[in-house]
Order: sequence, then structure tokens, then C-alpha cells
Amino acid sequence: MDRADGVPSKVLVLSVTAWLFVGAALVPARTVAAPRKPIASADQAVAMGVDVAHSGFAADSTLTPPLVLKWRRTFPGYVSFPLMAEGKDLATAGRSKGFQPYGTYQYALDAATGQTPWRRTIPGILHWSGAAYDSGKIFVLNDDRLLSAFDAATGSTLWRVSPESADATYPPTAAGGIVYVNGVYAIAEETGRTVWEGYDGGSGFSSPALSDSAVFSGQLGPDVVAWDRFTGAVLWRYEESAGGGSFSPVYYGGRLYFLDSSTDPNGYVFDAVTGDLLQRVEYWGWTPAFAGNVGVFYGKDQLVARDLSSGSALWRFQGDRNLSSNPVVANGYVYVGSTLGNLYAVDLATGRQVWRTNVGVPIPGSDEEWPIDPNPMIAAGGGLLVVPAGTGEDADQLVAFGD
Repeated sequence: MDRADGVPSKVLVLSVTAWLFVGAALVPARTVAAPRKPIASADQAVAMGVDVAHSGFAADSTLTPPLVLKWRRTFPGYVSFPLMAEGKDLATAGRSKGFQPYGTYQYALDAATGQTPWRRTIPGILHWSGAAYDSGKIFVLNDDRLLSAFDAATGSTLWRVSPESADATYPPTAAGGIVYVNGVYAIAEETGRTVWEGYDGGSGFSSPALSDSAVFSGQLGPDVVAWDRFTGAVLWRYEESAGGGSFSPVYYGGRLYFLDSSTDPNGYVFDAVTGDLLQRVEYWGWTPAFAGNVGVFYGKDQLVARDLSSGSALWRFQGDRNLSSNPVVANGYVYVGSTLGNLYAVDLATGRQVWRTNVGVPIPGSDEEWPIDPNPMIAAGGGLLVVPAGTGEDADQLVAFGD
């Protein structure tokens, strides 16, 4: 098994200037012609936040509550967000919860039974990996900046590369024949060859979010950059200051949403094409979810649904007042979990609770700002709602529900 040679080096870039940089002519370090393939849509979870935009929206899901328990799996280490594709739940988990053995496993779990068709070892000095799926392949980035490609059907290793100058090891995102690694690197899915390496200036401390034509990344400050997905040309940049790890941007409906926990109010809404700052909004932690003209934001142990045109609150949902997980929207319902183990389905239109169950252990929140920690986020796809759960602040179980 190949080993990673690099040791992570966390670098924070500090800036005291505030500026808006639009239409920059910065040239990427390397450019190779890239095919302009559209982003496909299906009942899959292919990246952190369900889709490549991180929108939390399972667009083709037909899940309808009440849901029933399908299976439950416990792992030797802590799990991150699951992916669902090709009839499998594709999950990364640490090889242990302590110091040794180091590294992670990439699991393929049968979506119907939770059994394991294959498992592969990902080397590393810690216990974290993040994954993305596209066109029959899984791409896994570990804490050593080792990017591995596997055949999703068989688990065969296709290639391994180390984009050493990536800023930090946030989850990759893949679409249209290219896998994007924060930093920002665009790497060919077939070969592992670098298609382009974008200028970032330190703004790559997040998982890249994609539109049909752009890739977005950012860091606290905020410092947010949009690149052309296929050439690496900088499209726009918004910077107030710069300060390290952050929540990942979310693209939805022509807008880019970015949470910066170091500012007040902490939510920024940009025009995704021009980079113009459209709104400042307040929301607290976790990646929001979107569907139709509604955004669902987590805030102070409650969900707040807002009209995306006016910004006005449509409804609030508190559940047991211990809500903890990211929201996910599927087939007109919002799913969210709590530290008391409750899992809720809420009507997207009204905010009314329509279903609840208890998974028996806490459902933790994500830890997205720190790239070396697992990121247990709820996901929907492939006819399932899959919930990371566990007995502490992290999750060592996946609990799968269907209808």
C-alpha cells in the first residue's frame, strides 16, 4: 500500500486590508485543457453537504416520512459525512479512536443491508479523511494531503497524488471529470494529473463548492475567492482580512453563502457571478440547506427558515431545544438531529413536525472549521437518510433510515 510522505503544515495568512477584487487577471501556475462537462444530478450524496454546491438539498430524493430503520453500523474510529452512490454508502472512519493504529478506512457499505463489500486503508498520521464521488470513482483526501482515487464498484486503487501546497485538508469536491482540492487544485479524475493550480492567497481553508462554471473557497476574515472551474482564472475575490479555517461556502440559486464565525453578523451573501456583497445575515454554525426559495439555517439550538428573496423568517423549529446537526432537505422535508438522539422531519413549507424517532445515542454537530477532525454530517441519497451518531462529541456509528 502506498504511503504518504508529507506531514501537514498548517499555515495561517493574516491581512489587515479590506478590499474587493473582481475580474482579476491572475494567471494559474499550470493550465491544461479541461473538458466542460455539466454537473450531473441524481438521487445521490456525492460530497460534503450532499451535493457539489454543499447545498444540503437532495434534489431527486423521494424519501417520505415516517421513515423506518434500515441498518446500523459501528466503526472502530470516528466517522465523517457519508456519501451515497451506486447502491452503496461510502463512508470514511478512523482506524481507531486513540493514537494507534493511525490512518482511516474507506468503507463501501451495501445500501440495503449495511454490510461491507469492500474496505480500503488510507494511511495518515491522524484519524481523518474526507471523500467525494463522481462517475464511478471515490476521491479521498487524508490529513497528510494524500489524495487517493478508488473504483467505487470494486475498491481498486486507481492512483494517488500529494498536492503538497494545499492549504489544509478539507474535503475534496468532484464533478465533470475534475476533483477539486482546497488550495485550490484541479486534478483530472482519470489520471491524477494537475489540470490547474489556482492562485489563492490563503483563501483555501474550506471544502470547495461548485457551480456549473465556478469553484469557490474561502477562510475566516472573510476571504472568499471564485475561480473558473476549467481554467483556474480568478473571477472575483472579496477580502476583509484573513485568518484560517472556516465553514465551507454554499452555492445556491446564483448566490454564494459564507459563514464567518469571527464577524458580527456572521453570514455573508454574495452574487456568485460578480462577487458583489448582497446581504449580511445572522446565523450560527453548521452548513445551511436550501430548496425552492427557502433557506434553512441553524441558529442557537433551533432551525430558522428564511425567504431567500426578502430574507424574512418563515418559521422556527426548536424540537427538544438541543438541535445539533446540519439540516438536510429531501422531498419537501427538513431532517435534523439533536444531542438527545432525536431525529426530526419537519415540513419545509410550514415548519410543522411530521415525524420523530430516537437513535439511542447523541447526534453530534459537525466540526467543519478544523480539518483534522471528523465531520459527522447527515446526508440523504440513494433512497436513504444516513445519520452519524455516537456517545460523545464525535460519531462512531452510521444509522440508516428509509421509507
